[in-house]
Amino acid sequence: MKIGLINDTHNGTHNNGTIMGTQCLNWLDNVLSAGDLADIDVLLVIGDIIEDYTSLEEGQQLLGAVKDEIVAYLSLSKVLFSLGNHDVQGPMTVDQIVSALGIPSNYYYKDILGVRFVMLDPDYDENTNEHEYNGGSWGGHLPPVELAWLDETLKPSRAAVVCCHHLLAPLGMSGNKYFAGGNEVHSRVDNYADVQTILQKHKDEILYCIHGHTHWDKHEAYNGIWYIQIASLVDTWSPEKKRAKVIVL
Repeated sequence: MKIGLINDTHNGTHNNGTIMGTQCLNWLDNVLSAGDLADIDVLLVIGDIIEDYTSLEEGQQLLGAVKDEIVAYLSLSKVLFSLGNHDVQGPMTVDQIVSALGIPSNYYYKDILGVRFVMLDPDYDENTNEHEYNGGSWGGHLPPVELAWLDETLKPSRAAVVCCHHLLAPLGMSGNKYFAGGNEVHSRVDNYADVQTILQKHKDEILYCIHGHTHWDKHEAYNGIWYIQIASLVDTWSPEKKRAKVIVL
């Protein structure tokens, strides 16, 4: 199996520091047209698909443009999207985002060639457990109902890849532009300990946990599970920008 990875595309009408959201579609086209992803079995796009937006129409247009660019090269049936914190910064409800992306729900799974791909949504308020809308925090949170769903979804004895924009473990951020020096707490879901309890129950089935958000390429093991962080497509801070990644299982 070949898994393609493109992350943190931040498609937008403005740039934010080194995050060149206005270049998203050009750089995305360059990556897709290069052919490295032509024979993949699945493409994972794990959050922060768009940059902050100010209207429903703008948000729908930005999401649609990314989706259209990808499906010009790949069948939509091969593409799995999940949500990140920037995707909920404007006035689109979670149902409107789900509809624009054409995904079954804000968190879901899909079985492909015997592997269960679990797509999580960390965009919940840590105090109310309500989905964030038109704002929200830099960090992430999985509410109790999603945690229960995750546990149930991982129960079948099959290989799994768990995807979440925010980290699901307290990994080191030394040297990271955004999350070093006291900002580590924002790199992960705040209730990662609860998530770890579930992941450890099923760690023999988990091939990888894959993440965006941190804008760098890094992989490391934590308590027997491998965690892969994928750099942003459009952040010029990262030397891995403007590249797609491929994992071969």
